[in-house]
Amino acid sequence: MAGSEGRRERKRRETRQRLVDVALSLFREKGIEATTLDEITESADISRRSFFSYFPAKEDVVLAWQDGADEALREAVIAAAPGREPLEAVQHALKSLAPLFATHDFLELDRLMQSTETLKAKKERHFEHQTQYLFETLTAIWPEPARRKTLEVTAMVSVGCLKIAVHTWMAEGGGRDILACLDEAFATLRQI
Repeated sequence: MAGSEGRRERKRRETRQRLVDVALSLFREKGIEATTLDEITESADISRRSFFSYFPAKEDVVLAWQDGADEALREAVIAAAPGREPLEAVQHALKSLAPLFATHDFLELDRLMQSTETLKAKKERHFEHQTQYLFETLTAIWPEPARRKTLEVTAMVSVGCLKIAVHTWMAEGGGRDILACLDEAFATLRQI
């Protein structure tokens, strides 16, 4: 059947998910630094060598939630663009995506990401990558050369608003609606 997942792809996806589940469980229990790669691979019933066909390092398992984030952001911005200016379209797109990650699990993942300097740095690089990807998406939607600088600023401040909203939401223990935090960040931007 065309378009359906083959056996090999399904097995690979299942193995990767098992690795993520096992590693995150061990990380929560013991911490990232105290968890060995051997413990992860043994618990997931795969070899060390196989592990590296899924992730470059054990810390990268914590970042698995980012899979598909670029494409989801791109699609959300494209869907939000008609009839809106770029900043409004991005805000609308981010509001459509924010509830997907604003969960108790995300709070725990962020705690893990904050536990090592390596993951803190990778998290920041992810935000930098999102900014560049968002800029490329915006220039594809609004290709006029005269808009490039405005779109670059839009991408930068929008990701900045996202970071502030997520930080606020997490600092409050996830108790407030993430959409309210996002609206608050964009409202603050518009007051400048």
